[in-house]
Amino acid sequence: MSGWRLRTGADFLIREWSGEAAVVVYDPESGDTHLLSREAFACLEAVREGQPFGDEAGAVINDLRHLRLIEPLP
Repeated sequence: MSGWRLRTGADFLIREWSGEAAVVVYDPESGDTHLLSREAFACLEAVREGQPFGDEAGAVINDLRHLRLIEPLP
């Protein structure tokens, strides 16, 4: 396990375009729209799928937590 999960109750809407360097993630609960890099989106997807990720993702994981997209596992 990665030690992280999507925020409880998260039901994000995701929009991505082929060839673009970023992905748009809308959080209907907060009303926030986030423009994530492909790297950040890959980390978000890894968390969602319960996949491990490398230590180099630490800064990205902290950013996702700060944006309230993910939270630590209880």
